[in-house]
Amino acid sequence: MTQRKTNKSVIFIAMILVYIITMLFYYLHTKDQLLHEVEEKVENVLITHRAVKQYIDNNQKTEISRLKQKKLLFHDYFSKDILSSTHISKTLNQLTNKERVKRGEMPLFLKYSSDNPLNHNNISTDYEQKILKKFRSEEMKEFKEIRYKKKLRYFFYALPGARITASCLECHGKPKEAPESIQKTYGLSSGYNLNIGDLSSMLSIEIPLENLYRDNLISFIYQSLFVLLLFVLSYFLAMFVINIISHRQQLHHDSLQLKASLTNYSKHLIRTLTNSSGIFIEASDAFYELTGYTQKELIGQKDTILLINQKELSAYAQIQIILLQGHVYHGEIQLKAKNGNYFWVSLSITPIKDSHERIIEFETVYNNISKQKSLEHDANTDAMTHLLNRRTFNEHFLQEYEKVKESLQYFSFLMIDIDFFKHYNDNYGHKQGDEVLQKVAQSLKQTFEQEHAYVFRLGGEEFGVIFSHTDKAYIVDKTNQCCKDIENLKIDHKFSQISSYITISLGVLITDFSISIDFDDFYRKSDELLYQAKMSGRNCVKVKIIQEEGIIDKELLLL
Repeated sequence: MTQRKTNKSVIFIAMILVYIITMLFYYLHTKDQLLHEVEEKVENVLITHRAVKQYIDNNQKTEISRLKQKKLLFHDYFSKDILSSTHISKTLNQLTNKERVKRGEMPLFLKYSSDNPLNHNNISTDYEQKILKKFRSEEMKEFKEIRYKKKLRYFFYALPGARITASCLECHGKPKEAPESIQKTYGLSSGYNLNIGDLSSMLSIEIPLENLYRDNLISFIYQSLFVLLLFVLSYFLAMFVINIISHRQQLHHDSLQLKASLTNYSKHLIRTLTNSSGIFIEASDAFYELTGYTQKELIGQKDTILLINQKELSAYAQIQIILLQGHVYHGEIQLKAKNGNYFWVSLSITPIKDSHERIIEFETVYNNISKQKSLEHDANTDAMTHLLNRRTFNEHFLQEYEKVKESLQYFSFLMIDIDFFKHYNDNYGHKQGDEVLQKVAQSLKQTFEQEHAYVFRLGGEEFGVIFSHTDKAYIVDKTNQCCKDIENLKIDHKFSQISSYITISLGVLITDFSISIDFDDFYRKSDELLYQAKMSGRNCVKVKIIQEEGIIDKELLLL
């Protein structure tokens, strides 16, 4: 995703740079084009001027000369409106400018300038004298530049005039020798005393550029906006195409990844399919690998083959109730592999129904959580006896009671204490005392191994058992068996005041599912029952049953 955004940014920046460079070159081109158009206008003025001069020299002057010879005109006749190409060209330019202004065009300024003109209107400025000086030195044959006057831009173009010939001296030689009509028209102060070959004047054309530049800029802005719009549309079109291509590539890539993931997932998926009776009809390779069974050994077997003991069978029965109601079950359970090793799994069991909404199969997906459970076991287990520890007892108590309420069973808590254990430790030593704790713990586990029960070491020589069953009499019998099993271990205890062997005392509190209990109160009452058992001579069980009919006390002494 980040790479795709980077690519878009690069494309966007590249297009902006291309746009800026393109428009910069285009703007410079339009300026060059504008100057080219201005030079074309200058050329048109020059063509007109040359045409006028040729017409005057070849036609009007010849006709005037003929008329003089026939004495139809006096000998020194002169009229600037007929014989002066300079005056006629300027007049034509003035008339043309009026027409240009009417059409909204800029005027063109035509001037014949000289530092020694007959017509004082043609006197050259300092700027023009510098150019004229360069023409005289033949440094250049034409001059053009953009100049500023009063902060306004003008295109200035100049050409050198014709050099003085012998015929020119008739009017520009000595003042007294000039035609009287010229003397009367221009006077005798300037425009005379020229020599053959002199360059006395130059022709200049000046064109204002401000309006042209303004119109060009406006045109450039509109064209720039249009081009920008094209670039933006091109960008979005390019992004659209790129997105489509990228999307297709991503889909292809995702498809390949999904295919690989599904292949890998299918390879490692731990899954089984059982019929409505719990008979295996299908299993994945990963399930066979986890359990150690082959397909031949597993298919056709009931799923209870994996259960460990009566405790797990009881839990499995509760799961079946949930599934037969059509609900999906999520939970954890400990199973047994073919080689006898136990492993923990989290599982999700989904009922599969036919078209008549009848449950025909169950699909189960497993996740091996043995490592997590091992870590939990280390945190929840007493290191010496390998029983569940006191912290775990606090967590299990109310959880188990809620389960009992749902299954309509009796709930009991057995509080157990080893009789005269301090005397044992003091005389046999702590090492042998630890061995006694381990043997008692193992006996308790064996006694309740097939039951829905949890055995805890509560601290020191004190143990606890959470035990639930449908028959309260069975619970009482089991507690008596527990007491006998410990004495039957025949662990010598010469310093006991009631037996030659290690014995235990039990306080047992039993309640049915209809009674609400308080943890602290329940624990305190069990502890009181244990105290009563000790006061009754030890090596015995003190039982209290709490039910709707009231409290029934039973005290069982084992001699």
